[in-house]
Amino acid sequence: MDNYRWLTGLTIALTGFSALSPAPSPPNGVAIVRRLLAAEDSAVITGNRPALDALFVSPAGPAAENAWRRSLYFTQWAKQRGLQFDDLTVTAIYPQVVRAGTNAMYVNAAVGERFQYHYRNQSGPPTVFGIGVYHRLLVREIAGVWKIESDDCFPPAGWQAIPGGRLSPRSLPAAPLLAAQDRALAYANRYCGAAAGCGNHGRYNPLYPSYNQAGGDCTAFISQILRAAGFAETERWHYDTRTRRGTAAWTTAGALTGFLVDSGRVSLIARGNWEQVVQATAEYPQGALALLRPGDLITDFRRGSMQHSAMVVGFDRRGYPLVNAHFSDRFRVPWDINWDNRTTFYLWRVHYGLADEKRSPSGSGFSTDFKKRPS
Repeated sequence: MDNYRWLTGLTIALTGFSALSPAPSPPNGVAIVRRLLAAEDSAVITGNRPALDALFVSPAGPAAENAWRRSLYFTQWAKQRGLQFDDLTVTAIYPQVVRAGTNAMYVNAAVGERFQYHYRNQSGPPTVFGIGVYHRLLVREIAGVWKIESDDCFPPAGWQAIPGGRLSPRSLPAAPLLAAQDRALAYANRYCGAAAGCGNHGRYNPLYPSYNQAGGDCTAFISQILRAAGFAETERWHYDTRTRRGTAAWTTAGALTGFLVDSGRVSLIARGNWEQVVQATAEYPQGALALLRPGDLITDFRRGSMQHSAMVVGFDRRGYPLVNAHFSDRFRVPWDINWDNRTTFYLWRVHYGLADEKRSPSGSGFSTDFKKRPS
């Protein structure tokens, strides 16, 4: 498989290594982290299996295999969508390096990946997006060479069954944005985390806890955005600043979706698999996906429950929606990256005209199909 033509000007730039832990580390620990993270991400995105294998203590081990699966996913996704990646910049953010013995280090680091792509046979500027990848590595020196022994990486290895195919160009939504939409988008872009392009130095809003260790922070991030847009909190949907805890509707995808529907703050545009929401129909001549506007939501339903929430923040040159999300952190990422053909997508119109309301009913009930679980 020839994937080397994916990138025609690969740039590796790792910065931000000032936030080292006070624990002792080898004098060249920072340089080791820079080299390994840059080399791993570049090998993943370019599909260079020999270069990837050379970075691991065990090329046949789970860490190397997971990295290769992620590489295969990007390869297949780009081929399905009829586009080509042009450039990748890798930036390590606030890493922590801890020495473990004389020839090993434990490393925690967020890595911001900045991608550029263009559609084949299309001129004009490329689309740029960012993904935040979190690494927990054990690196070990073997015969004078530092290699990766283990890497608990998120996002995990991608699915192999990528849905759909290439898209025809779509008209971009032309409706002017409401003030509440502008506030939502400003918050989404500032606090989207470690993804390249996000504000706040690659960090979440410190006023809120991260739920990543409890299953995912994506829904809590959407709640923060809607609160910043001006939607009033209710007994059912709120965040307690004293206890630093949110209600189920604040933190879990199914519960938030139920609340938003019951309170009239969203309405369903369409639902279905990738082909069903993309394909042209009599009702949707350009496909239901073309009706999305900045500030609208996309949730996915897998394994019997709502799993993930993301917000539309823009569109690429063919009108393909771009989203921001937490865990994995995303900045203007094509909406379907990391999902497979077993996913049912829900497209939601958010009614930002209600954002200045003084009080909203909490609603009662939605559907037993949407189980409460972290997104």
